[in-house]
Amino acid sequence: MGELAFVVGRSERIVLRRLNMDDLPELKRALVENEDWLRPWLPAPMRDPRIEEHLKYDIARGVQEWETDEAYRLGIFKGDELIGRVSHTLICRGNFQNSNCGYWIAQSHIGNGYAPEAVALSLDYVFKTLALHRVHFAVMPENPRSMRVMEKLEIRHEGFSLRYLQIGGEWRDHHLYAVLADEWKGRRGLDD
Repeated sequence: MGELAFVVGRSERIVLRRLNMDDLPELKRALVENEDWLRPWLPAPMRDPRIEEHLKYDIARGVQEWETDEAYRLGIFKGDELIGRVSHTLICRGNFQNSNCGYWIAQSHIGNGYAPEAVALSLDYVFKTLALHRVHFAVMPENPRSMRVMEKLEIRHEGFSLRYLQIGGEWRDHHLYAVLADEWKGRRGLDD
């Protein structure tokens, strides 16, 4: 299958698609260049001497999870440049039909609306194509930019969880947000 088969969203400015091994140099560049920027928000450091080995595993795992409907890890591309990622992980089917969504944008591209645009495109995909019912987000209180993405997209704040996720070796508190398929489709005018 060609690369276009794995494009899940497109706007005038960005393309959202599954990463493949050809994207390894671009993914490495983006993570290394943004290590200081991303360190407070991501679980693992990027300047590990085995980074290429870790990223190869990450991309291969993303392909496998895509094929087994467990997760959808997407690159956010502006032209040929990887400017971030948005991922829907821990896909749960059955009576739940839920995913957890996380995202990041390169520091040089913050403040331009790329994060809400990418998250919105990903929500269009998971609700319309994957037929999920609910998407959950967890945002640290120290991350006002991510909370602003939730506000811009009118994602409902559902609560606060103490020591919810381990980031940088510490258990960190998170605000919890969620949106349901019918809420999102009504807001975006998506057909069922």
